[in-house]
Amino acid sequence: MSWFARWSCITTFLLLMPLPASAGFPVMETQGFDLDGVQRDYLVYTPGNAASFSGKRPLVLVIHGGGGTHRGTLRLTKRRFNRLADAHGFYVVYPNAIDRMWDFGEGKVSSEFSMRRDDLNYFRQLIAQVQERYPIDPDRVFASGMSRGGQASWFLACRLPGTIRAIAPFTMPQMPGISAIVLSAFTTAQSQVDVPITFTTVPSSIPQPTAP
Repeated sequence: MSWFARWSCITTFLLLMPLPASAGFPVMETQGFDLDGVQRDYLVYTPGNAASFSGKRPLVLVIHGGGGTHRGTLRLTKRRFNRLADAHGFYVVYPNAIDRMWDFGEGKVSSEFSMRRDDLNYFRQLIAQVQERYPIDPDRVFASGMSRGGQASWFLACRLPGTIRAIAPFTMPQMPGISAIVLSAFTTAQSQVDVPITFTTVPSSIPQPTAP
């Protein structure tokens, strides 16, 4: 038998050999849907060890900033969210805006768009579709983002309070009326215990404690 024939046999055997249940490979997929006659898309990252975690898993939305894209966010973050997903067994979604800018339906930036888009409904449908196609825990959906993507995470927390469990905006412009810093919390992928891992902000109008 020639070396080529031997190599072909070995390769075929390896491809057909069943993998153990705990084995797996990370997968990045493009998903999407039609919204108001416009095809919208996003990226979904499935951790390579997903099969080793039982039950439904958390979902983290990583939202790009103004002028960015879903794939650009992968490069900017050096795929670190993916590595965290591999370590803790959660799914990551990278949403994608039309013309690289999110429309909150209000505010100066949104008011200047020549073509308005319903990004709140986009996020609603995105989350619903991901929960339908992947084993997602609806009580552990989180949002993070940079710059205008960080503002988008606030937008979602305010508009979808029963859907978004917690947010972790970063490199975000200061928002009016916000100054105090408090500790936010995510639910870990391996348990139901809340573990603080990031900082978010709250309105400065919250009364401050006084000395007794």
